Amino acid sequence: MTRHTNPCHVLPALLIAALLLVATPALAAPDAKYVPVADLTKPLAAALKGKDVDATTKALDALVKAHGRVATGERPKLLAAIAKVLRAKQPELKLAALEAYEAIGDAAAWKHYGSLLGRPIHKTLSALQAKAMDITHTLKPAGAVKRLLVIMKKSKHLGAAAKALRTLGAYGEVRGHAKILDEIISAVIKERPGIRGREQNVVYGPRHTGELARTRWQALAGPMVAAANELTGREIRSPEAWFDVWRENRRDLGSLFTGTAE
Repeated sequence: MTRHTNPCHVLPALLIAALLLVATPALAAPDAKYVPVADLTKPLAAALKGKDVDATTKALDALVKAHGRVATGERPKLLAAIAKVLRAKQPELKLAALEAYEAIGDAAAWKHYGSLLGRPIHKTLSALQAKAMDITHTLKPAGAVKRLLVIMKKSKHLGAAAKALRTLGAYGEVRGHAKILDEIISAVIKERPGIRGREQNVVYGPRHTGELARTRWQALAGPMVAAANELTGREIRSPEAWFDVWRENRRDLGSLFTGTAE
């Protein structure tokens, strides 16, 4: 005798099996999304310990390529591992470490590379310091603002002062952007050649005399315009025009960021 299966019994069973397959795909295979941070940092540490520049560079490249698969809680370990490369003696490894921070794009990296911008720059702007400013322009770490202002105001190396000023232009969307705008304009107006005086509690131009006064103004005036425009999203073309806007709106510089000021 042939035994027939009741379709009413088969369909619910098939439905349940299908739902289980959809609901529990992770049970069928290990989750390949995340990579243990040690899988990336141990090869890097071993290559660095062996003083093998090529191996260290390759391990660093592998770390950068896989950084998106590292769990959020383990990312500080990733950044700290790169910091060890930054402390290496070889200049090419130091630069590679900075490039790794830039590629990863985590502002928390400032904790590890910020010491490169720890004081005014007087003699030469090194390739590492220039790269550190480039990274800061991209990452916009909050802790960098005060150091960039010091470099801008006090560095005798005018290229460094100008680059720090230009880097500050990236901070238009962070808290305190109006204060940054006030700092850069009030600093540069002090370098302007002409009659020395006081306006809105700012002593303005020139702080220096002779060739130094002329060269500082030439070095900083253009970057100030570029930085102020980037900060605010405006298109003001000259230092004098920015000084006028600054005077007219200094009690509410925040309005320059919303387009409500003239």
